[in-house]
Amino acid sequence: MTACTNNGGKARRVVTAALVGVLSVGAVPAIALATGTGDVSLLATDANYADSGSVQYESASATFYWNGKGQGRVPETVTTDDNQPHDVSLRNDANLKNGEFYYYYVKIDSSKGAVNDPSERTAVQYLENGKLTQLRGTNVKDADGNFVAPSAKGDYAVVIGQYVDGKWNLRDVADTFSIVGFSLDGAKLVDGKDVADTTFNYTGEAGSLAVSEWENRLGVAVGNHVLTKGDDYTIKIKEKNSGTLVAGDLDLGVTYVATIEGQNKYEGTKSFDFTIGKLNLSDAIVIGRTETFAPGANASFSDLVYSINGVSSFGGTGMADAQFDVDLVDEGAYTGTQGKYTYSISAVPGSKYVEGTATVTYTYADVIADVDFTGCGTWDSSADAYVVDQSSENPTLFDLTHLKVMADLDVDGTNESNIRDRAKVTVYDADHKPVDMAGKTQITDFGTYYVEVMVDYKDEVTGRYVANTKVAKVVVMYDGVTAATDVFMTYRGENVESRAEDTYDGTDLSKNMAFTVKAGDKTLAQGTDYEVTFEKQADDGTRTAVEEIVDAGTYIITVQGKTYDGKAEFTFVVSPVKPAEAKVVWDVATADGGGYLAYTGDVLTPSFRFFDAKGNEIDVPEGSYVVDKYEIESDGDWSEAELKEVGTYRAYLETAEGVENYDLDMVADNIVVSEKKIFLDVPANEWYSQGVYDAVKLGYMNGDGGGKTFG
Repeated sequence: MTACTNNGGKARRVVTAALVGVLSVGAVPAIALATGTGDVSLLATDANYADSGSVQYESASATFYWNGKGQGRVPETVTTDDNQPHDVSLRNDANLKNGEFYYYYVKIDSSKGAVNDPSERTAVQYLENGKLTQLRGTNVKDADGNFVAPSAKGDYAVVIGQYVDGKWNLRDVADTFSIVGFSLDGAKLVDGKDVADTTFNYTGEAGSLAVSEWENRLGVAVGNHVLTKGDDYTIKIKEKNSGTLVAGDLDLGVTYVATIEGQNKYEGTKSFDFTIGKLNLSDAIVIGRTETFAPGANASFSDLVYSINGVSSFGGTGMADAQFDVDLVDEGAYTGTQGKYTYSISAVPGSKYVEGTATVTYTYADVIADVDFTGCGTWDSSADAYVVDQSSENPTLFDLTHLKVMADLDVDGTNESNIRDRAKVTVYDADHKPVDMAGKTQITDFGTYYVEVMVDYKDEVTGRYVANTKVAKVVVMYDGVTAATDVFMTYRGENVESRAEDTYDGTDLSKNMAFTVKAGDKTLAQGTDYEVTFEKQADDGTRTAVEEIVDAGTYIITVQGKTYDGKAEFTFVVSPVKPAEAKVVWDVATADGGGYLAYTGDVLTPSFRFFDAKGNEIDVPEGSYVVDKYEIESDGDWSEAELKEVGTYRAYLETAEGVENYDLDMVADNIVVSEKKIFLDVPANEWYSQGVYDAVKLGYMNGDGGGKTFG
C-alpha cells in the first residue's frame, strides 16, 4: 500500500495509510458464516476488525538507510471505523492480550512460504508495482526467536493484526518499506582524500605504479564524503582493452577501469575509466635543495631537486638523472660560492613519464634551517598530507602557531636557536595561488592547500648564511556531510525528509523553518559554514530568488555549503486556501442556517461567503472569484439559467484570473430564490428585512392585530 498524507496540505511526520480490506471481498468473517446472515456487528473482537480503519505511522518514510541497527516503519495506532484509536505494539508471543493490536515484520522473499500461521483467518497481500501480490517471506526475529525490527538491507512488510481468542485477524494488505544502502550513483574517483582532485598523475616515487599502491591511492567520494576502503567498498582494477585484472604495475597512457562495489551502508557497483598522466613539472611545486656545499658546475636533477609536490624519493621508473635536461639559468652566475643558483629542469624529448619545465633554486648556505610542521596538525600517511577533519567534534586544525623553525647558529653547531620570526610563510590554494590569511594562523576552510616556509637570511651576530625551504600539503575536509544524512530541515518542529507543505495564511512561512548541518558530532553554523536560500519555481522550471515564503506556489530551498563542498535541496509547497463550502449571502437568513434571495424580476448578483471544514468563515479578498454559471433545478434535472426566476439554483464559482492564494473553483450550496415575504407589506430584500424576521422569530412582534401585515 502506498502511504499518503492528507491534512489540509500541512506538513507532518505522521502518515495515515488507508486500510484496504475492501479489496479482499472474498474474506468473509467467520462469525458471518456461522450465522449464515453475512451481517456482522463490528465489535472489538470481530474477525475483520483489523481491516476497518486507518494506520498511523511514526514516519512517512518508506526508505531507511542501513546503519547496522534495527529500524523500519513503526505503526502507532489503528483507528477503526467507529473512529476509535487503538495502540499497536510489537508482537511478543509471551505477552499477548485478547483484543489488542500487534505488528511484526516480514522480509519479503517470493521463494519462501506464504505468511500465514495455521490459525490465521486472513491471507496477507502487499502492493508490488501497483498489483496485489501474496506476501511471502520470513518473519524477522532475533537469535532467541523474538520478533524484532530488521537491520539487514532488503524489502520488508509490516504485518498488523488483532489477537482475538487465541487467533490472529490480520490486516489484508501490509504496508512495505526498504532498508537500502547509500547509492554509489553520485560517487566519483578522487586522488587520495582530496575530493577536489579528480586527475591522476605519476609522482615519480619509487614503487608508486604498483597496483596495490593504486588501490590505496584511488579514493572514492560521494559528495565530499570520502569513503573508507574495506568498510564502505572494495576496488578492483582492470585493463580496459583486455578486461584482465592488473597484477603488477600500472603504466602511463593506458586506460584502466576501477570498479567499486559497495559494502555495508553502501550498495551497488560503479566503474570509472582512468589513466595515469605524466608528472608535469610546469604545474608542480618543485623545491630545490638547501645544502652546505656548492651544487657543482655540472649538477644533475638529483643534485638539485629536494621534492616535487611533496615527494622526495625519486626512485620510480623514468626518474633517472639521464631523463632530465638541466640548465643554469644564468651561465655567468655560477661562482661556487655561497648563495642561490637557479636552474631550469625539463624532461628529455620523448619522455614517457615526465613533461613540462620547472625552475628550481639551489641554495648553498652555512646553516640549513630545520623546518618542523609536526605540531601544526595531524599527518595522514595515506594522503601524504596533513588532514583536517572538520566533522569531528573537536577537530585538530592546522595551526601555524605551532610551526617550529630552528637553526644551529654557533660555529660548532651545539646550540639550536629559534628563528621562527625569520621565516616567511606563504599559503597557496590547490591552484598554487596565494591565499590571504587575513591575520589568521589556522587553515579552516574546505579545500587543499600548500604551506611554504622559506628561510633566507644572514645572521647579524655570526654572519652565517641561514636558508631552507619546505612545503607541507594540507587537506581540510568535512568527512561525512552528505545531503541525505547530514543536512536537516524542520518545519513547525517536525523533520522534513525532502518535501513539506502548508497552506497560505498571509504570513512568511519560512519563519517556521529551521536548518541543521551535522559533520560527525559537530553542528555547523548557518552563515559561516553554509547558507540557506529560497527560490520560487515556476511551472516551466525557472526559479526566482525570494526573501520570504508567503504566496502559494512551489519553492526550492537550498542549503549550500561554504566551508564544505556540497548542497542539499528541499521542496516546500504553499497550497492556496481551499474552502470546504461556499454559501450565498442571503437576503433573509432562516433559523435552520439556510435562507433565500428575494425575487425581484431582475437578474440577481449575490455575493458569497466561504467556510472551512469546521464551519469557520474564511476572509476571502474581494474580487477573488467569479461566477461561471448558474443552474436551476427542475424535476431533479439541472440546466443552465440566469439567477432570476423563483426556484432552486446552484452556482459554479471559479478563481479569478491572477489570484494564486485562493482556490475557489467549487460549487456553492444550493440557492433559493423566493417570492416569500416576512409580512405582506415587508419585502424580503430591504435593509430592515432581516431585523424584522429575527424579531418575529424570537417572538418580539407579530403582525398587525395578529395578521399578515406589519402595520
